Amino acid sequence: MGETVSHISTTAVILCICGWIAHPAIAGEGSCPEMRRFEHNGQFGFKDKAGNVIVGPIYDDTGDFACGRCAVNQGAGLDANLPGAGKHGGKWGYINARGELVVPLALDWAYAFSEGLAQVSDQRGRRFIDTDGKTVIELGSVSSAGDFSEGLAPIHIDESARKKGWRTRFINKKGETVFEVAGYAGGFREGLAVLSVRKDAESETKQCGYIDRSGKVVIAPKFAEAFDFHEGLAGVRTTKTVGWHYKGDTWGYIDRTGRWVLEPNYNETHPFCNGVARVHVGGRLRQHAVHAPPVWEGGEWQLIDRKGTVLKRSKEWLEYEDAKGKPNARNR
Repeated sequence: MGETVSHISTTAVILCICGWIAHPAIAGEGSCPEMRRFEHNGQFGFKDKAGNVIVGPIYDDTGDFACGRCAVNQGAGLDANLPGAGKHGGKWGYINARGELVVPLALDWAYAFSEGLAQVSDQRGRRFIDTDGKTVIELGSVSSAGDFSEGLAPIHIDESARKKGWRTRFINKKGETVFEVAGYAGGFREGLAVLSVRKDAESETKQCGYIDRSGKVVIAPKFAEAFDFHEGLAGVRTTKTVGWHYKGDTWGYIDRTGRWVLEPNYNETHPFCNGVARVHVGGRLRQHAVHAPPVWEGGEWQLIDRKGTVLKRSKEWLEYEDAKGKPNARNR
């Protein structure tokens, strides 16, 4: 249907069964439970679950394992003119779970694998590769693209020069366009994707809603910000009076019909995982460095269940636990 992004590989795309924003190699699905990253003198390596060093600290930056691959970097460094911005530069490649370099360190950017494909870029442009490093889909000069999720990936086209804002084209793993929508859409989760649109033609204010896999709007854009659905619930922001993304103002949880399940009584929300979510209430945001994200001063973190009952509270960051206090895998 529609136009096709160039499909290079005729072999079947490798599909992984594996375990979702800033750092290119961190976002992605799943992890490698046998490998743990460690740091030594500002460089990174990996150990197995027994603590044995599998990869010495030879990399300047790394992502996390997904689909048996992990993005690694040599040459990245800090910029004194950008305090809090983290490392940048260098060249990226991928290692496997044995620590072997399977994609050479020749990439400018390397994102985490998702559903067997990873987005990378270099002098050739932006494209998706498989776990062997073979180019599967050429993306050309698109403005940006998201990872594959539920078989589709969003491709973003900036039409602001024509005062039309963003347009999103969803492609399949053959690079074929499945459908397009006006606005900036994220990837699918639980059959729905966040869609951000302008409030009106003359406004730069964005409103968020959700579309289904046909591109139909199923929850009208009326939220200032919105997260993906997890376990049937999604965190959404009612208004945006402070400039920082994903924290501040009031947040609550809605169901797949857009109905409030937990009223907007929080100032930060995280996804539900095994019936528990991490939220924050009270306090104020403070930014300690220009390029660093703000942190909460005062208030408290809470672990809540789907009814909003507080299971645990702390002034410090809370790791996910289940309702019985056992460690709980985090979704984000």
